[in-house]
Amino acid sequence: MAFLQGCAGNIHSKGFLTGDVPRSEKHGRHLGQAYIKACRHLKSSQTNALRYQTETARLPYGRLPSLKVLSRELAEIKDFLKRAEAGDEDTLGCVGMNFPKSFTPYYRGKLAAPILPWTRWALQRVRNDKHGNLPQHLETQVYALRIGDVGIVGMEGEPFVGIGQQIKERSPLALTIPCGYTNVSHGYVPDSANIGDQEYSSAFYRYTRYRPPYRKSGGDVWVRTAVRLLEKMRD
Repeated sequence: MAFLQGCAGNIHSKGFLTGDVPRSEKHGRHLGQAYIKACRHLKSSQTNALRYQTETARLPYGRLPSLKVLSRELAEIKDFLKRAEAGDEDTLGCVGMNFPKSFTPYYRGKLAAPILPWTRWALQRVRNDKHGNLPQHLETQVYALRIGDVGIVGMEGEPFVGIGQQIKERSPLALTIPCGYTNVSHGYVPDSANIGDQEYSSAFYRYTRYRPPYRKSGGDVWVRTAVRLLEKMRD
């Protein structure tokens, strides 16, 4: 028995932070029933292949925002935190992030507060023109395991759903399971389509100490690496 964390970095569960025990039990039963139903339709692999491959994948970093943008965002964050602390209900958006009304203003402030240090760091970097000293990529490993007709791909982070979909669509194997949180985690990694979005998951770099934002193709590098590894395992 094993638990594999799928690619769903930009997908939230229903009733996020608003559910209760009965709702949890309901969804738990649904998941169990789906598993039992799937077990009734198991198919035997056409091969007994057992193979393993790994390869380094470098996720590309981009440039920091401009001085004008960072200065404006710093002022917006400070104002947002002040209003959230005072209980202002009109604290639903902050530098591209959107918060549900089910969250209290205090909790919204706690979610936004961690991006303040990153913004100050980035602003200082831009003011001192230290772009050249920033890393150009994040070095990660992609792991691929073939067990019979099934391929399992492991990535060191929480990949967006688009990354998993691309791997499954382009895989040469009958069934491919893309997974995150393999060995270590570098946080949320967006696919190319979500680069530039400022929501929590897409702009997770603002919660780090300290990384630049990703640039296109972002997590699509994982896709290309994974498919290349799976191709090597093809019969």
